[in-house]
Amino acid sequence: MPLPTIFLLALVQISLVLAYLPPNYEKQTASAKQEILWGQLRQSPYPAGRLPVEGPSALQAAQLLVPTFLKGSFNCANDEMDYDSRKWKIIHTFGTCAKATLRPFANSTYTGVFKSGAPGIIRLSAVRIVADNMIPSMGFKALIDGVPSANFHNVFSPDGQGLNKNFFANNVSNIIPDSQQTPLQVVAVAFTATLRILSIWPSEQPEDANSMPLYEQSSIETSGKVVPKGKVYAPWRIDYVPNPAIGYSPNATEDFRVKIAETPVGSVLYTLVAYWTRAQAEAKTGGVAIGELVLDSNFIASAYCDQGLFLNHASKRWQKE
Repeated sequence: MPLPTIFLLALVQISLVLAYLPPNYEKQTASAKQEILWGQLRQSPYPAGRLPVEGPSALQAAQLLVPTFLKGSFNCANDEMDYDSRKWKIIHTFGTCAKATLRPFANSTYTGVFKSGAPGIIRLSAVRIVADNMIPSMGFKALIDGVPSANFHNVFSPDGQGLNKNFFANNVSNIIPDSQQTPLQVVAVAFTATLRILSIWPSEQPEDANSMPLYEQSSIETSGKVVPKGKVYAPWRIDYVPNPAIGYSPNATEDFRVKIAETPVGSVLYTLVAYWTRAQAEAKTGGVAIGELVLDSNFIASAYCDQGLFLNHASKRWQKE
């Protein structure tokens, strides 16, 4: 039985009252941060068999049309939501989290965490939970020694994959296709307006609402070492190709979070296939497998995973250096 919204909200607030990260959190090593976040994620698991599914209200969802509201997704560099101005996670509301590691292949020519690798937290979620459509998305928080994390957001398609319940049926990517649904097209317009108020400089604005750029993640290694300007080598697009061995029946009746929890620790979750330029990505030529995301713990669905963990959106536009 779904968890009633009123009970869910009470659970979230109670479980997160003491969930502030320690004052010295940002100065910790990447590995230490991973353990701190994992400890928080494990403190507020949802009751077995009572995973929440009720999303935000129509009034809450209407905030997606307000650029100043959306701007907060870019401006906050914290790994944890700001509790003094806590907002309901309007999209990607419910998911499941685990420890994971980004492991580059030896042939990766890209810089930053695509060279060093990084420990982190992965969050798999549905953009929206609806009975007749699975809409998979994946976020990864690559943790960095002593400074804010480098975050990744990836979606298959805002319109979803229909009745196929296998979360791992399709690639997810930082470049997403246009929606064919009018409400989502309206949200895309608001998101585009948000990008234009991030900065007066085009280089500080993603190209469009469909692009979640990778320049920032290519600018720093997990040790905190900054890649010199002019030597940043960032991919335009990465397709995260799911490991077919961890997929499950497209006709599964269980909640996707229950099925994902069955994934064995140590599994390769995704292989990263990178395209250097937009032209290569659109032509589907020149894609190179540069690394993989590996599962380091069991997945857990918890209040902190949904309303505590925060993954900001990158704002620096991709550029060819």
